[in-house]
Amino acid sequence: MKDKTCCFTGHRPEKLKRNETQVKEALERAIEAAVSRGFTHFISGMARGVDLWAAQLVLELKKQNPDVKLLCAVPYENFEKRWSPAWRQCYHDVLAAADYKKVFHLSVLFLCRVSGAKPLDGGPQRSGNRCLQWDAGRHAQHHRLR
Repeated sequence: MKDKTCCFTGHRPEKLKRNETQVKEALERAIEAAVSRGFTHFISGMARGVDLWAAQLVLELKKQNPDVKLLCAVPYENFEKRWSPAWRQCYHDVLAAADYKKVFHLSVLFLCRVSGAKPLDGGPQRSGNRCLQWDAGRHAQHHRLR
């Protein structure tokens, strides 16, 4: 059977209309449903909030199902640099446990130049990863967790 892949990206914690527990419960149900439908590979964009919570849940599920794999899609090196210590620790813990890691660019400045993107609010030093655009294409399935 061909591997099926599911990608996660979502809102940062301060943008959610649900609390962390509610979001994690919804993510857990969605991940378990995906696995029951044959999905074995999961990709996290590694941002604070939904991305990291989903990655943590995939890693927990992997303990019971070794066929489940996690790929961390890191937009650029030091992506987590300006986060709180707790979020940085979570990020590094997930990276350490992931099956695969991919850093797409050396810096956000390089990424903006390559993509032609213009930072949204005054420069990469302030806008961080918001100059990124990820087009998952027509195969993506989106679920809003507001």
